[in-house]
Amino acid sequence: MRIGKVEAYPVRLPIKPLTEGGVAPYRGSREAKGTSWVTGVIYKLTAEDGLVGWGEMNMIHSLNMTMSIIKDLLEPALKGAEIWDRNQIMESLRSLYNPDINTLHLVSGAEMALWDLTGKVLGCPISRLLGGKVRNTIPAAYAFGYLDEKDTIKIVKEVCKNGFKTIKTKGGISLTGDIRRAFWLREAAGENVEIRVDMNQAYRMDQAVRYMNAVEPCRFQYVEQPVRVRMLSEYRQIRSRSSTPLAINEDSYIPGGIWEALRCSAADALVVDMESLGGIGELQKAAHIAEAAGIPLAHHCAWDMGVKTAAILQATSALPAFQMAMDTTYTAHGGDILSRPLVVSDGNFLVPEGPGLGVEVNEEALQEYRCDDSRLRFVF
Repeated sequence: MRIGKVEAYPVRLPIKPLTEGGVAPYRGSREAKGTSWVTGVIYKLTAEDGLVGWGEMNMIHSLNMTMSIIKDLLEPALKGAEIWDRNQIMESLRSLYNPDINTLHLVSGAEMALWDLTGKVLGCPISRLLGGKVRNTIPAAYAFGYLDEKDTIKIVKEVCKNGFKTIKTKGGISLTGDIRRAFWLREAAGENVEIRVDMNQAYRMDQAVRYMNAVEPCRFQYVEQPVRVRMLSEYRQIRSRSSTPLAINEDSYIPGGIWEALRCSAADALVVDMESLGGIGELQKAAHIAEAAGIPLAHHCAWDMGVKTAAILQATSALPAFQMAMDTTYTAHGGDILSRPLVVSDGNFLVPEGPGLGVEVNEEALQEYRCDDSRLRFVF
């Protein structure tokens, strides 16, 4: 069965504001004003018999750059290809990889759609193609941005009241402010909720050590990527000087980065993303390496909409190494392109049971949220 048509739809969804139970404007260490929109590109691969596979990915810098790469490079490689030749297709696309702009994002969206098509042809979910589920639900880590004391306490209490057992937030704007905020987080969350803070490489090594030591009483699940990438020896030193667990994220996407981090004993946990790695197949490889090393994984969130969130649930439900809650903003989105929203109950996602991704896209909603504005940018 061959791919007859390749389509890509740029989409923009609103994020619910804080005043309405959402997280907008979502602010990290690199954003002065914060984010109020989810942006992405939805792939639609149509087989010659009319069967459709869906994929999702973020833009690479801008809409114009993203759509040009899809039209000039991805579409010719996919159109007419056999859906069963996923490995061959992915190998042919590896020449696209550019570490400076991480073109693996584009490849991962197409690969996701191929998995969806394969599952639909065989009549089974992707989790079964990966060996079968080891868990039926996936705990969610509710992700929100950098807020002042009042809003931090308010959102944490509300999230915990709704059943979430893990929260994820940002840091890296101010060392002293980050330390104060750590104690607000723990006080608001109570003793039985896991807390993780992502610094997005904002610290120097000395600042990271000061922070990690200062927040030891807060008993965080981990602090994520406090210093720059390619500083694994420094990460090992930070680990040796604090009992606060340390996780890497961006280092995971450098070719060989996971292996090097484990070899150097640079992390207590890994935060990985199928999109940045290059797809579900690459995520599976990373999970096997981590499982062999005895290191737990958490799946990252990059403003994932319903299609990619479903792919994460399918994949991580079948991979034992994903022992930690998955980061998510899904419940804070002010719109959805799925025909039926994913189910979150008491802070846990239910893994969809249908074939392929287990979800279907509402094509009317896809058109409603379509955004062809050339000024569209990916905001992290």
